Amino acid sequence: MRVFFMAACVSVSLFVILLAAPRFLADAGDLVGHEAVQLSLRGEALNSFSYERAVRSRERALRLRERASHHSELGLLHINQLVLADRGAVEQFGQAPTFARSSREAFEKALTLNPVQPSAWAFLSQLYLRDGDRAAAVETLAWSFRTGYVHRPLLERRILLAFELWDDIDPLTKQKLEVSIVELARRQPRELVEIAFAAGLADDVMAVVGAHQPDGPLLAARFYRAAGQYFGVDSTFLAQLGDRAAMQRLIASASLMLTVAMPIPAFPMTVQEYLAIRQGAPGTVQTEADVLQYLAGVLDALLMSGEIARQQGSPIFCMTDQQITALEVGELKVTLDLMLDEFEREVANFDELARTRTVGVASLQLLTYLYPCEE
Repeated sequence: MRVFFMAACVSVSLFVILLAAPRFLADAGDLVGHEAVQLSLRGEALNSFSYERAVRSRERALRLRERASHHSELGLLHINQLVLADRGAVEQFGQAPTFARSSREAFEKALTLNPVQPSAWAFLSQLYLRDGDRAAAVETLAWSFRTGYVHRPLLERRILLAFELWDDIDPLTKQKLEVSIVELARRQPRELVEIAFAAGLADDVMAVVGAHQPDGPLLAARFYRAAGQYFGVDSTFLAQLGDRAAMQRLIASASLMLTVAMPIPAFPMTVQEYLAIRQGAPGTVQTEADVLQYLAGVLDALLMSGEIARQQGSPIFCMTDQQITALEVGELKVTLDLMLDEFEREVANFDELARTRTVGVASLQLLTYLYPCEE
């Protein structure tokens, strides 16, 4: 009886091992070529050896156990080489049609097994667009947004693809795209600037981030400031934005002034207090003369801090000695007043921002806008 029981246990164990072996071998095979897949996901070029080794590992894993993820990884590896072939790389020369076909087939197979793969849909859309099938590209991109978020390294690439199809995507897809645009504006405004200007959609993107609640003004200001740093705040930058008026630039700059957060306010007077004094509100003790004296102290402190930062190699704003000598407190106040007036008309939650943000921070940002440093 004991022998029979032991034999049964051994048989069951062997049966379980046989059932688990394909899964174990397939998972173990994932380790081979894993780095190549991750590099492809980040858009970094693979050499032929790494590519072929990774492809063999995925094909071997698929023979043991078919998984949608392995087909998607194959498609990703093929598209990595397709990009190199399109750029004229020597090792991939003349193989673009093969890479494109293999990649498309792999992604289509992966989506047949599991349609909830936003990254696979996005890559398939890219392939269709490359082949000139714009309608299919739009449809598959829509599925990418419907099925969820992409891996972070692909966020920017999917947005860029959507910009290329901007005029044809449906309202629901555009709504989901706006969520991605806002996310990129928060994390990487410089990258958003680059792809928005490359697609000729800077004004549209500015409108999207500016309309987002509750931090639209801040996001729009960050985008605008990143654009100014990228192009330089000059006539070229204005032309890129569709020849906007100078006051429009001041509004965007003011939004950053009032929404920038500082852990310890450098100066005690809030924008709300400043406006109350300027408007002669009942109960205010200080006068316009007091405000000018206060701004003079702020300006002196900012110029001193700016000089220290310049000497340390990290300038906040850049002024020549002549500009420092010519700068007058009265002119600073006039410019600040113009911006605050425009901002009060443009921003819905101006009262809350004015209550919590300081005039010192606004003045600092004004100087960084008027006297930017060359990168």
